[in-house]
Amino acid sequence: MSKLLNKLEQLSHIDPNLQGRLDLQNVGIVGQSFGGNTALILAGATLQMQNLKARCQTFQDSLNPSLLLKCEAAQLPQLPSHLSDPRIKAAIAINSFNSAIFGRAGLSQIRVPTMIVASSADMLAPALPEQIQPFTWLTTPKKYLVMMTGATHFSALASSPNEAVPVLPFLVGTNPALIHQYIKALNVAFFKTYLMNQQHYHSYLSAGYAKAISQLPVQLAMVKKLSTSDLSQKLEDRLCLSLRAFCFCLYLLLFWRRYWSNYSKVYSLKKTRTAKFAKEGQIFR
Repeated sequence: MSKLLNKLEQLSHIDPNLQGRLDLQNVGIVGQSFGGNTALILAGATLQMQNLKARCQTFQDSLNPSLLLKCEAAQLPQLPSHLSDPRIKAAIAINSFNSAIFGRAGLSQIRVPTMIVASSADMLAPALPEQIQPFTWLTTPKKYLVMMTGATHFSALASSPNEAVPVLPFLVGTNPALIHQYIKALNVAFFKTYLMNQQHYHSYLSAGYAKAISQLPVQLAMVKKLSTSDLSQKLEDRLCLSLRAFCFCLYLLLFWRRYWSNYSKVYSLKKTRTAKFAKEGQIFR
């Protein structure tokens, strides 16, 4: 990416079609999946290869399937930990793999405005360990976490007639066109605010706006702050809610079993008595 920016800078001096049209000192970047990792690296995140290798050694004990993909990167030759480009002034990472590759130490190095987008039905890069928890490691004050409830890892991808391997519809999920609209709206508001300094777009970077444009079957939500204590509390509340629901269902099941047992006994007794009375009636006849 840095080489691409260098080439564009060269062309902007010699190509009349590009002269005065490119602001290459004020660049925004958007990436999806491992492209999201590229975006974060250029924004300042540092690679934590030792952390990745350590996590890969205990892969069998992990419930995070994304490690299967990330551990391939652990086999690469030694890479520089710092690959940022000072021309990148804002970054959006969609469905990126953040936990083991960056960790807290790596993501805390980002200083530019950053948006992390997660999908609730992402099976390759699960939202909780790969985007939601890593969001709490960001130290830049201008940060946003966006959740697309119902989206998958592939929902944000636009189809292309030249794609080598088409993504199966069930992997893309429902209504990808709606998700593309969400991504476009977020991109415009984010980059207009932080690249072009058009502050009237800042009001669109809010939970209220996300809720206003959200619609079924894929809902949109946004937060600007989420501490580890908040995350723990939300997880605890969700666990308690799940346990309450489980206990309630168990109570209903036990109640139904007892009710059905008593009903069966009463019904059996009535049936026996009816048969007995019918038999006695036949005898008297």
